[in-house]
Amino acid sequence: MNPIYDFETAVPPPLNEAVLQQIAKQKQSQLQIALLAISSILILTAFTLLGLAAAPFYPLLAWVFFLNVAVTTIGSGAAAIIYTERKRCLV
Repeated sequence: MNPIYDFETAVPPPLNEAVLQQIAKQKQSQLQIALLAISSILILTAFTLLGLAAAPFYPLLAWVFFLNVAVTTIGSGAAAIIYTERKRCLV
């Protein structure tokens, strides 16, 4: 079995508590972002289904649901574009 790393030719970077805490914080932040994205998708799906269910009886209410979904989706897309552009400029 071949080793993946050869530690005799190069010294590995030092690993201390601050670096480990930063890595743990980044992973927790990524998890929170993923949960937020999933929850927003579920909420928008629920609003769409409510709009479809209300359409035969309350057309105006259905339009409110659909407009809410459209505005929220556009706003989320704009926020994602701004976030990725700012992140690209920082790197």
